[in-house]
This record gives sequence, structure tokens and C-alpha cells, in this order.
Amino acid sequence: MLVTVLPWTKYYHRHLFIATRYFYVDCITYKTVC
Repeated sequence: MLVTVLPWTKYYHRHLFIATRYFYVDCITYKTVC
């Protein structure tokens, strides 16, 4: 179970980090609601 969950968690955290960073940039650039 650990072998299956670990890569998924790694991918999920990476995706979440990228999504959060792009949302932050979008918030600063386009003055959207944070």
C-alpha cells in the first residue's frame, strides 16, 4: 500500500504546489479574488 500511495502523494503535492503558485500569480496579475 505504501508503494502505491507514495508516488500519488508526491504527484498530488507537486500539482497542488503548481496550482497554488499559478493561482497566486493570477491573483497578483489580474487582481482576482484571493
